[in-house]
Amino acid sequence: MHRLLLPIDALVTLFVLTAVWLGVSSSYDPALSYPVQLGVIVSGGVYLAVAHGLVTWRIAYVFGRLLLLASTAAAAVFILQFAYQDYVEVPAIIERIGSLTTLLPNLNLAWQHPNAEAAFMIGTIPLGVVLIVTSRRWLWRSLWIVCTLVCLYALLLTFSRGAMVGLGATLCIAGLVLSKKLIVRVGAVALLIGGIAAVALTSAGSAWVLSRWDLYRNSLYVAGDYVLTGIGLGDTFPLVYSRYGLLIQVPQLTYPHNLLLSVWMGQGLPGLVIFLLLIITFYLFVRRVLRSQPRRLFHAGWLGVTAILIHGLFDSRQYIEVLWLMGHLFALIGLTAACGRLALWQPEEDVPKVFRRYFPNRLVAATAIAAVIAVILFNQELLAAWHTNQGALAETHAELNPTLRAADREAGFRQAQSLYQQALAINPVWPNANRRMGNLYVKAEDFAQAVPLLEQAYRAEPANIATIKGLALAYMWNGQLEGAAEGFNLLPDPARMAEELLTWGYWRTNEQDQPLLGAYAYETSQLMLPGNVSIPVWQAAADAYRAAGELERARQWYERILAEAPDNTAARQALAELDDA
Repeated sequence: MHRLLLPIDALVTLFVLTAVWLGVSSSYDPALSYPVQLGVIVSGGVYLAVAHGLVTWRIAYVFGRLLLLASTAAAAVFILQFAYQDYVEVPAIIERIGSLTTLLPNLNLAWQHPNAEAAFMIGTIPLGVVLIVTSRRWLWRSLWIVCTLVCLYALLLTFSRGAMVGLGATLCIAGLVLSKKLIVRVGAVALLIGGIAAVALTSAGSAWVLSRWDLYRNSLYVAGDYVLTGIGLGDTFPLVYSRYGLLIQVPQLTYPHNLLLSVWMGQGLPGLVIFLLLIITFYLFVRRVLRSQPRRLFHAGWLGVTAILIHGLFDSRQYIEVLWLMGHLFALIGLTAACGRLALWQPEEDVPKVFRRYFPNRLVAATAIAAVIAVILFNQELLAAWHTNQGALAETHAELNPTLRAADREAGFRQAQSLYQQALAINPVWPNANRRMGNLYVKAEDFAQAVPLLEQAYRAEPANIATIKGLALAYMWNGQLEGAAEGFNLLPDPARMAEELLTWGYWRTNEQDQPLLGAYAYETSQLMLPGNVSIPVWQAAADAYRAAGELERARQWYERILAEAPDNTAARQALAELDDA
């Protein structure tokens, strides 16, 4: 092990340890987490092997060439099988171009996600550029030109906007950092500003940014419930996000599309802090090495990492295709570390002084002091967050673990309720505990107790979908239908919510034998859409009220039907039966 890289080595090791510690223990189903945990461990090993195994520049260049060839092979497979993958989100022109270059018969390969392909390509394109520039023989240079063009074409076919932003931003950074010419630096800044304007001002770009913003905001609310431990690695996000972030039963998204959020939710706050410290230390190391005028392969490494990290702000599949995407990221970190070591290391140099030149000692010390002060000043908030975190884990495990018996689920819900109560005893206005406790009461059909808790949560987080929808549901099931309709209309897609209420109405009435709650759902759906005429829904509401013994309300709905459709036989007959009763 080379002492020069000790700070980065230590942080990579700590990052892996957070995956070992929290990656499975926080998961509602450890079987979902073990494969990804293994992938993180392997990725840490890849870093160590690359950073310390590339002992000469010649070996480093051989490794770089092999990495580019592997990336080109993956790109070629993606290109040659593109038409068979049936990508639905790419524009028609990209689909037509991709069909023209689908030159092989269908090999029935596993579906290749375009964002995963983009994440792999974007990290090695800087490597291809460097090999083109540094190769002396035309044969090798021609090969690297072909490889780079193949990777760029594959990136185009992915139509990954996040990857394109990442590559463009990396190009601007390279111009600013590596060139001393004013015109190049001005051009890089102009390109960066133009790219931001293109994304922000075009309708397609702004729609993409807004959709990402909604996802990140909702994911942050969910992550706040598990702020210290996360939810565990693997495919834990889809159900957790749907059940507790959107309050729907079926998965909507498979991952949070942001690398920092993925780290936080997979490996908890310790993993996120260590990852951020690793990135800061990495770039301080890069800055230190840049002063020594290293070989260009070093630039390929850190620019590749930069492209992946910028792409990771908008999309991140490192925790999905973990073995090759996370491994690829750590391989490039290792390549950068190895090249930096080769550029810096002098046997006679005092190594501890080198450490101090790039390890952020002051930042770490200031962060530690700030953490101690925060614990002292905000100890009640931290304790409330801890109990809420533990309650959320207990509730998630009780609800989502597929192997639990009914008695174990009930015990888990009781434990979650107790922990939420402890959080509220410490801080009665803590929004996360109020929301989780309120929504837990809604699931337990204790609607009267749910309402004040969710009202308190709404005052603190009025933009949280889980709070808005949870409060509206509590209002509805509690018979406060006007407030429920008003709340549901605050959701991003009220029309879709109104359709969901029809499903609730049918389920409550016909599956659960709760006709009064079913009637509430039907009526609320109509209150959301004033002026809407839907005779079948009105009929369902009237019949449900009648079955629940609410005869006057049933009569009002039957009369409303006849006012709109005087020849409606079912409503007329029902009214006659009510009159005879």
